[in-house]
Amino acid sequence: MNSYQLVHFACSIRKYFGLPYHHETIPVVDQLFEQEKPENVVVILFDGMGSRIIDRTLEDQAFFKTHMLGEIRSVFPATTTAATTSMKTGLTPVEHGMLGWNMYIEPLDQIIELYTGIEKETGKVNETYLEKHRSYFPAKEITKELQEQGKIGLEISPYGDKNYQDLYDMMDVIQKTCREKGKKYLYVYDPEPDHTMHELGSDHEKVRKLIQERNDQVQKLSQQLENTLLFVVADHGHTTIQYMDLEDAPEVMELLEKTTSLEQRTISFRVKKGKEQLFETRFLKRFGKAFQLYSKQQVIDLHLFGTGKEHPFFESAIGDYIAVAISNQALCTKEDFKLISHHAGITEDEVLIPLIAVLCCNIVKKKYNYGMNGPCVFNDDMPEILDTILESDMIVFATPIYYFGFSAQIKSAIDRFYSRNGKIQNKHLKLVFIATAWNHDEQVMSGIEKHIDILIDYLNLDNQGMLLAKGYGYTGASTEKQYMEEAYHLGQSI
Repeated sequence: MNSYQLVHFACSIRKYFGLPYHHETIPVVDQLFEQEKPENVVVILFDGMGSRIIDRTLEDQAFFKTHMLGEIRSVFPATTTAATTSMKTGLTPVEHGMLGWNMYIEPLDQIIELYTGIEKETGKVNETYLEKHRSYFPAKEITKELQEQGKIGLEISPYGDKNYQDLYDMMDVIQKTCREKGKKYLYVYDPEPDHTMHELGSDHEKVRKLIQERNDQVQKLSQQLENTLLFVVADHGHTTIQYMDLEDAPEVMELLEKTTSLEQRTISFRVKKGKEQLFETRFLKRFGKAFQLYSKQQVIDLHLFGTGKEHPFFESAIGDYIAVAISNQALCTKEDFKLISHHAGITEDEVLIPLIAVLCCNIVKKKYNYGMNGPCVFNDDMPEILDTILESDMIVFATPIYYFGFSAQIKSAIDRFYSRNGKIQNKHLKLVFIATAWNHDEQVMSGIEKHIDILIDYLNLDNQGMLLAKGYGYTGASTEKQYMEEAYHLGQSI
């Protein structure tokens, strides 16, 4: 499931509310919308609450863990400015243009903090930027588009359509708004635990308490809502860092036209004309073990900031080179704040975020004990089998092809994975798939191949190989030797 990004989740929201979308959606989210058709859709984004910090902080039976659909990825760079804008719009960073904490704004020839309008090099507020911010970045939020269509879309945040005083007040505002008439979408933003992690570190006891508190309060909220599909996500994760000062590398500094921009772990460099090759050599010699360096053309060709129509400022904003942290190092200049924990690199702690879903409907919860990491409602031997799967490193699916798909027995067993979905996805099990079919033709395996590919992605499995045995409908078939040899070599390769 972690092949999907936050922007894909936002596109699923857009799809459900009948808004145009330009990127892939997440099938399991679309399926929830189709099945439940909720009156209220609530997305709570806890800043910085990556899935790996949840793993380290909460017990296995914690509410967030038992309702986790799986892990998805932030956008690039994994930072609040880029990621929350993608969540709010359904656009990639290359499209909406909000690339980092501070960014080079070409019409002003200044590096500016995008949220405050402060120039990085002078520390002064650029009034022209504040006046023109909306015209510079015109992408519309999902909530605003819904409002323009006469529908209900609201942002609940310290600076949104509705604001709140603290976590408890935030929950109260959500509850009261959901009780109002009409189908509605609520995007809710909480700056914690990000703020505290920056100051104290991602594994500090105070951070653990903040996450536990949010787990408990969302659980209570879910028990008070009706006909609501409640999602919990994050914009990025966090990692504890060590700093390197760019001023300690004067041989690199002297080649720059301006100070750095974007983030301390995804850094844009503007290099003096004609000094590009020298910059590459010197930067990699000094910082190459901690950062991956990309030229502007490589950034564009690799679509690092996503696909779609480029924002007018994009190419000037990325500068001549982008350096991306691949370790726990951050690179700062004298204008930057030094923080204990940070983000915007490409480590799993930073880029993997939770996708938590809660169907808030008392009838359903009482009858079915809704959840994807809880006890199964059927009291038979399957829970024991599921626990054995979770204790294993690899699972092998073996099935004859019946009407171009799994046998009914295997399909029934896979359907029962539902009560352990989150744990199976987090386990990242290895998979081998074996299928046999009587027919020789190409069509006979086409359906099962598509099915298993989707299943691998959804359950976050590690595909070790497939054996698709056509024309092998009975013992002693002419193809038997061929497929036995293939099976032998597949086993050797694992």
